[in-house]
Amino acid sequence: MKIGKIMFIRPGRRFLRMGFGPPMGILYLISALRNRYPNKYQFELIEQALYELSSEQVLKRFQKFDPDMVCFSAMSMEAGEMEEIARLVKKEKPNCITVLGGPHASIFYDWALKNSDIDYVVIG
Repeated sequence: MKIGKIMFIRPGRRFLRMGFGPPMGILYLISALRNRYPNKYQFELIEQALYELSSEQVLKRFQKFDPDMVCFSAMSMEAGEMEEIARLVKKEKPNCITVLGGPHASIFYDWALKNSDIDYVVIG
């Protein structure tokens, strides 16, 4: 399968008293891929909590962009939302590659590998 479109999703719900910072890890990955492979990939970044998007709204953006790969970066408190979106992605497009990274994947990689809607886990 040729990968041309990559969607990055930072899942989660808005929490009171929590500030938002830019998703630096995701932004570094996009920058590195753009520098190494100019004009090869198209990217979309979804900040679910920042824009208070429901899982269904994220799915609509997924359908519109129609990516070949979806990469999640999640903390443990965002894992439930990530699981729901990954399930919707695989139901909509079963051959879409799903990747989980971030703190939750690094700590609970064994759980992540058992999740049938996640194809790859990146730890570190």
